[in-house]
Amino acid sequence: MLLSIVLSERAREASNKEKFCEFLNLAKLLSWNLRSWASCDIFTPKIRQEFCEEYFNFLLELSANKGEFISRLGIVGMLAFIPQKSSKILEHLQKIDSEFYYVNMAIAWVFSIIFIKENARILADSAVYKVLKNRTLAPFVHNKTISKICDSYRVNKDTKDILKTLRVKK
Repeated sequence: MLLSIVLSERAREASNKEKFCEFLNLAKLLSWNLRSWASCDIFTPKIRQEFCEEYFNFLLELSANKGEFISRLGIVGMLAFIPQKSSKILEHLQKIDSEFYYVNMAIAWVFSIIFIKENARILADSAVYKVLKNRTLAPFVHNKTISKICDSYRVNKDTKDILKTLRVKK
């Protein structure tokens, strides 16, 4: 876990392309050595604006990996790109099919944060609501997304009640 914290701080030093590439190489090495969800979730580097697109693509690559914590690292890292890249994140995460608990929990977490930050005045306008209504997610991820949204104090009771009707029966 300490490596995740130290490397997150190291990102601040990536002031040019060479240092940023060095940071990405170290991040890739870190991803191969992760053994817990906590080590993934504490990795929160502050990326300079000029490297954001490249870092986002790096996260997409990690999230598609078949390793449980490598994938989770990429998925959780996408939280920093909400709402700017929410539609791309939603599209990408719907394609991930994993049997790993911590990957599926991360996907549900990201979907719930996107829903909350969308703050759609009309529920039908919400991109996450449309995904839930179309039932394109795995049942566990689908139901866990609804659960995480309903756990939020930022979502009103009426919306929570509507979302609960969308739960997938097992």
